[in-house]
Amino acid sequence: MPRAGKDTMRYDNKTIANRSVLLDGDQFIGCRFNGCVVQYAGGVIPLLRECKFDNRCVWQFIGAADLTIKFLRIIYNDSGDSNIADQIIKVIKHPIGSKPDTLPGTPMSGFSGRN
Repeated sequence: MPRAGKDTMRYDNKTIANRSVLLDGDQFIGCRFNGCVVQYAGGVIPLLRECKFDNRCVWQFIGAADLTIKFLRIIYNDSGDSNIADQIIKVIKHPIGSKPDTLPGTPMSGFSGRN
């Protein structure tokens, strides 16, 4: 599969088996993943619509995505406030573009990191 930064590829109703698949930036519609190493590197968000992943697939978060997972683990395990983890799960459960996109009531809401 193509790497992030290249043209978007679209895969319709394909069976992808026994290979590594980098999802970044590509579109997968109605695809079946069998025994794959499914990777996301934190690049352009892929489209995964009506896809099926068998129980042999292994998910790997690499690059920026791996750093985000590690940061979330720190928040969950070391913050001393399990409420933050609960709020993050609520954000994850909402479809992209719907509210809430930020964590209400936390100092991080709306924080851009810029002065």
